[in-house]
Amino acid sequence: MGYGLVYFSPYYDSGVHERIVKLLDDVWRVHGVPWREVVVSYYDWYGKPVDVSEEVVYERYLRPARGTITRCLLALKEAGVEVFVERVSRKFRTRSGDYVVAGSVALTYNDNIICALHYEKEITAFLSRLLEGGVEFLERIRRWEDR
Repeated sequence: MGYGLVYFSPYYDSGVHERIVKLLDDVWRVHGVPWREVVVSYYDWYGKPVDVSEEVVYERYLRPARGTITRCLLALKEAGVEVFVERVSRKFRTRSGDYVVAGSVALTYNDNIICALHYEKEITAFLSRLLEGGVEFLERIRRWEDR
């Protein structure tokens, strides 16, 4: 199985959405890291039906992996990737308790989420670095995260 990426689409801005999809496609084409889309939000400009709610994604997949996600974010930061290291509950929920998963990208290993990124800047920084370093970069991050 190995590594994979999940895009919880769409990003609310169509231009950013297109950039994320292009980077995901480039990573797949250059390094063979597959990605899949899970539609969690509806926008008229996108038009695809919702596969699953943001709440379900958060409660079923992100919250249970919160410790692993935080360690991976720390590993990415240590590797020089501009990410925001914060609690999963802060990254993917608003102060009023709403779920904000749409537009996020998760890194999986053997179908388990090991990292999740939410903000445009960190998503593009991570995917660009992955495009440069390939699976070897992911292996270094996973080894660091296992310490």
